[in-house]
Amino acid sequence: TPPPTPKPTPTPTPSPDPGDGETPGDGETPGDDEAPYKSYLTSATSVRDSAGSGALVSTLTAGTLVTVRATDGAYSQLTAGSGSVKGWVPSSRLVEKKPSVTTRTLQTTKSAVVRVAVASTSKAVKTLPKGTKVTVLDSTSRWRAVKVGATRGWVLATSLGAVPAAKTMQTTTSLNVRSSASTKAKIVTTLKKGTKVSVTASKGDWRKVSVSGKVGWAHSDYLKAVPAKVVKTTTTSLNLRASASTSAKIITTLKKGTKVTVTASKGDWRKVSVSGRTGWVHGKYLK
Repeated sequence: TPPPTPKPTPTPTPSPDPGDGETPGDGETPGDDEAPYKSYLTSATSVRDSAGSGALVSTLTAGTLVTVRATDGAYSQLTAGSGSVKGWVPSSRLVEKKPSVTTRTLQTTKSAVVRVAVASTSKAVKTLPKGTKVTVLDSTSRWRAVKVGATRGWVLATSLGAVPAAKTMQTTTSLNVRSSASTKAKIVTTLKKGTKVSVTASKGDWRKVSVSGKVGWAHSDYLKAVPAKVVKTTTTSLNLRASASTSAKIITTLKKGTKVTVTASKGDWRKVSVSGRTGWVHGKYLK
């Protein structure tokens, strides 16, 4: 009987060499395979034309949405504002979630130059006149990021101050409110004598006023301050009269200790209001 034919020994399939193929990241800057992607700035950040200490291009505010184009170590290249701003920022200033931003309203205390970055040598965007109200979006130690209409940029903190509270005044005669500070400007409305208005700004002899939802300009010659309310107490039983005279009609008699609001004076007499009634009493019996 012939001997059996030997079976061929199978050649084992070689295991893949861990070094074969492309090493992940070879020839690439770390993170480049993910770019571009969207991110937000955590705080006011200067954008420079190269990573590190390059020339200042712009300063962006906290919460600004940017597109990260590349990463080089501790710095990232980005674009913002539809590509109008391009440069490098520290990667540590970038986050995925938009940070909360608190705004406030201030006004210029003098003429203020709005610039693209936090440097007095950076490009000027616009000059704001004294008294301009601005929305503050962000800040550094010396600068404030502001928005005025469509204009955004940075102004020196020393050129901004609090917005003064509106002052209440009243008209001394029938008075035209105009669209601008000029007697030739269009009449917005005509106010009756004694109308109370809120004064929000000044320009020479003119006052910007608001009343019943309308805003315009009125000449200061025909406005006077509304006297502050003064509360007094009667020191004895006291007649409230129709005019400043002992012979005037008695409206009512006030008990000792009655509190009244003094609204005007005429000699020794005081015009007062109390419990919905208005009249005159002698100032000698008030304290």
